[in-house]
Amino acid sequence: MRKFSGKEFDNLVDFFDRMACSSWLVKVHEELLKETGTWEEKSVLDVGCGTGRLLLRGADSTTKIYGVDISEGMVNRAAELSEGKPLLYNPVFKTADAEKLPFSENRFDIVLSTCVIFLLPDPEPALKEMYRVLKPGGLLALINPSEKLNLEKAHKLAEQWQLEKEEENALKQWGKITEKRLSFNDEDLESLLRKYRFKQIRQKTYLENIALLSFGVK
Repeated sequence: MRKFSGKEFDNLVDFFDRMACSSWLVKVHEELLKETGTWEEKSVLDVGCGTGRLLLRGADSTTKIYGVDISEGMVNRAAELSEGKPLLYNPVFKTADAEKLPFSENRFDIVLSTCVIFLLPDPEPALKEMYRVLKPGGLLALINPSEKLNLEKAHKLAEQWQLEKEEENALKQWGKITEKRLSFNDEDLESLLRKYRFKQIRQKTYLENIALLSFGVK
């Protein structure tokens, strides 16, 4: 399994932004935000932030938000969308690889990564980096597709939920890429998190069991 380049995602900025605004993914984001608790006066990093929609949903006026993405186009869009938001601290968006985060260790209260780990040929270097930049006691929160998601399941849910065409297409694409790229289940991911010394690990599936939410504490 090869690693995607940033330029491949540069051509898909509009698609991924629409996907981040789709009703089904917004529900998954909201569940993740509920599980992470308040972001008041916290430093939060999103690894693979895309167009920054999750960060902007979760932040309050006192949150210091940081986003990195391998795609320069995604980072530029995230910066545009954050303009004019009522934040005390200017958001920071950088083009960077999940396997080499441009931050010092023990920096963040919360590190998020949504729909990224399962795309990597080897998720271990990225998880190691996320652990490094978390403060002691900091929280890691991940979203990945579950092993129950595939293209057939996506077709059925799109019909069941009566999704509009764009949302239907986004869900089907998520199902399709999951079939091709997902190489672990919840037990495998828990083992990886333990390997990199995360504690208090908990996982749950959500939204007809197609999304896997995973949490660990440094």
